[in-house]
Amino acid sequence: MKNTHGLFALFLPVLFIICGFVSAISIVNAQTAGTITFSPSSLKMYVGENKTVILSGSTSYSLGTNSNPSVASAVLDGSLVKVTAYNLGIDNISICSYINNLVSCGVFGVEVLKQPELQPSSQKATISFSKSEVTVNVGEAQTVTVYGSGAGSYYISGYSSDSVGASINNNIVTLIGSRIGGSNISVCQFGGTCGNIYGYVPSSTANSQAAQAVPAVVPTLSAFYVASNGINGFIGKGATLTLKFNTSDDITSEILKIDGQVVPVTGSGSGPYGGTYTLSGNETIPLPVSMDFSTARGGSGHASFTIGDKANVPAPIVSNVTNPPAAPSSLKFTRNLQSGYTGVDVSSLQGLLKRLGVYDGPITGKFGVLTEAAVKKYQAKNNVKQVGVVGPATRELLNKEQ
Repeated sequence: MKNTHGLFALFLPVLFIICGFVSAISIVNAQTAGTITFSPSSLKMYVGENKTVILSGSTSYSLGTNSNPSVASAVLDGSLVKVTAYNLGIDNISICSYINNLVSCGVFGVEVLKQPELQPSSQKATISFSKSEVTVNVGEAQTVTVYGSGAGSYYISGYSSDSVGASINNNIVTLIGSRIGGSNISVCQFGGTCGNIYGYVPSSTANSQAAQAVPAVVPTLSAFYVASNGINGFIGKGATLTLKFNTSDDITSEILKIDGQVVPVTGSGSGPYGGTYTLSGNETIPLPVSMDFSTARGGSGHASFTIGDKANVPAPIVSNVTNPPAAPSSLKFTRNLQSGYTGVDVSSLQGLLKRLGVYDGPITGKFGVLTEAAVKKYQAKNNVKQVGVVGPATRELLNKEQ
């Protein structure tokens, strides 16, 4: 037993030397394996803040994974990564480079912090506006200045109607008249409170005529981002995709579909909008994505592209944005139609009402406030109760118009 102890004591320093040498090799490999470097190597941000990370080490980059997309998002622009902070927390974002079938990835960390309090929260000022009520004519623009206790990062969270559209740049809200009526526009500050601006388009002959002449703004897809949790590959069965996108103009409705399945999304204004989708394994590969969105003024846009390929390399390709084709107006109506309904029969309804002179909006296939108002006009002209719903009596009249 003593000899065994002696041999072990003699061998122990050699073991330490070997282990130390192996550890040194591992450390060297870990330090030199990656070719992508980040400047800065990590970020500390406040909610609502935007920062940029500069990439070096390659000529072509691709977004990899995002460990916590609810905390921050990243948009890749050449060798620049533009990061936006949403919520408090820690996030790790990976960037990859694909060269000669070799993949090299690197990760930078994002820590989103709470804004330092300049005064006790009980005394914190709420959001306010230079004007809380604005009268604006159709096609006219009016601006409102936003004041708040945040870091100057504001966004539009919603509209009560499409009578008045709005966009925001820094702390300036621009209101644009679309049609006669009023709209409450909710403006919020990141990490803070919200407030309403009331925009009103008065009833006048000039506004009625101008409403028909205002061109519909066609929104386009301006940015798209997708990350995967990597289960069974980027788009393997069970993998959950996190999607974010922005549009060129403030939109009031959006429909995101993956392989024909509607994906619920959240967001406001021009974005970012976000949603998640878990793959069942029965999807078409590359994964088809389609998007439809519309503005407060009735403009509608469409985009379609694919995600990934059989090598599980993410490769979003955005098609040209076009308006959806109108359905033939000769379609017979066989079901009741009301606000919130979609389909080719809604497109047909819009086309027929336009031909009859009571609808001046776009052909979207979506039954919204403009379509409802047109149905009420048609019902008034035909002595039918003005409920804005295409029921049996209205449907019978419309079918006779075909």
